[in-house]
Amino acid sequence: MNNLSSDEVLIMGSSRAVHHYDPQIVEDSIRLNTYNFGMDGNGIIQFYANYKILSKRYNPKLIIYEVTPGFDLEKGDNSRFLGWLRPFSDHDEISTVFDDIDKRERYKLKCNFYRWNLKFIQLITDNIAQFKVEYKGYKPLSGFMDSISIAAGKTRLASVEDTQMNTTELDSLKLRYLESLIQDCKSNGTKIVLYMSPSYCSKAGYLCSYIESLASKHGIFFFNHLDDKDVYIEPSFFKDASHMNEKGAMFFTKKIIPELKQVLSE
Repeated sequence: MNNLSSDEVLIMGSSRAVHHYDPQIVEDSIRLNTYNFGMDGNGIIQFYANYKILSKRYNPKLIIYEVTPGFDLEKGDNSRFLGWLRPFSDHDEISTVFDDIDKRERYKLKCNFYRWNLKFIQLITDNIAQFKVEYKGYKPLSGFMDSISIAAGKTRLASVEDTQMNTTELDSLKLRYLESLIQDCKSNGTKIVLYMSPSYCSKAGYLCSYIESLASKHGIFFFNHLDDKDVYIEPSFFKDASHMNEKGAMFFTKKIIPELKQVLSE
């Protein structure tokens, strides 16, 4: 969690945010300081809390939020998202997050060892060997998919989407936090736009209609690039089925600049 951020544009979301959005390209194009605030393996629970703490200091002009169904919409073990938040549990703004997930947390958090232990080694590592400043939180991926992954992507079937649609259970807490993030941003004068960036082997298209209805309800933009043919047909843009490599991220980030300019002009 970057408690010192003062950037005008923040990119939030899971590993797909971390690896798919080059903040320097955004910054150079729209002339607003930009930082990639994404974090591997995290979603709306982490970023709603981040925003509540951050908005006590300042309000960014724009938040770009990459929606990843497993971390932002679908039912799961939400206690796993608390690890990175425990060191910041003394912030009153996020106390309700711990209560919403596990009311026992308030007692466990009285122990400093519990608050810091799970992330202690990672926190030390991050402070000793930080990513280069010029990446501004962005972590480009190198390498390409193997032939097996490419072949699997080409055999996607509609039945896979239909099966998931019938078995997926949405998480009411995640949905509430996502909606609260949108509402809070609007109340504070921050524009927020929802994105789904390209995937080579998408299994999440069945949830796009929900995100579309959510965006429509709140009068915000949602740009769905999940099956973007300009990207999907080019395997060399991908590190694996879910993540673009640096080449793909550069292409994608440049492509969305007109959309971001549209959002800012509204």
